[in-house]
Amino acid sequence: MRLVTPKWNETPVWWPRIEGWIEKAIMYGGGVTLYPRDVYDGLMSRNMKLWLAMDEGALLACCVTQFANYQRMRLLHVLVVGGKEHGMENWLHFANEVEQYARTTDCDGWEFGGRGGWSRVMAEYGFEPVYTLHRRMFV
Repeated sequence: MRLVTPKWNETPVWWPRIEGWIEKAIMYGGGVTLYPRDVYDGLMSRNMKLWLAMDEGALLACCVTQFANYQRMRLLHVLVVGGKEHGMENWLHFANEVEQYARTTDCDGWEFGGRGGWSRVMAEYGFEPVYTLHRRMFV
């Protein structure tokens, strides 16, 4: 099992295999701040990075990150994670490699937003919930 980070210009090759996962994850999270096309464009413009969990050529999951430069810190922000319906325990350990990337790119840490279940899963990797986001849309 390995973690692959394709180059930006390989996005069109991988996109048909991951677009459904990305769309499902976005919709599961509310689907209003980001669309799959935004992710594609971000990958192609090199503003986002694609991560693929592979096992003997089989694609298990994908993750998309981007840098978040705040006033007082730089973080690697996980935008979306998607993958096969079952088997997260087989690829979640790659979080350690994503963290190492954040460390080597001068980030002060890394973050992600997600539903409540992620808090339980990521506690093992040292994450703690910071806040709960509530939203009211005017449209």
